[in-house]
Amino acid sequence: MNKKLTLSLDPKTYDRLLALCQGDENNLAPRAAQILAKHLTPDPAQGPADLEEYLKKSSSGSRAYGVKGQGW
Repeated sequence: MNKKLTLSLDPKTYDRLLALCQGDENNLAPRAAQILAKHLTPDPAQGPADLEEYLKKSSSGSRAYGVKGQGW
């Protein structure tokens, strides 16, 4: 179930968001949610989110794999 959030924006930010929505006030909430979701999603360039994913990315025969705690 989606949660509802009420935001207070300064006039400049509101105007920028409204411009992104091409003046359609009905599209403000979905566009703001889309922008937030994009910025809150983990960046793949930062590497895996957890240790298990990090370990799976390396080959088992490399020294780097051992550095990651796999039996060295």
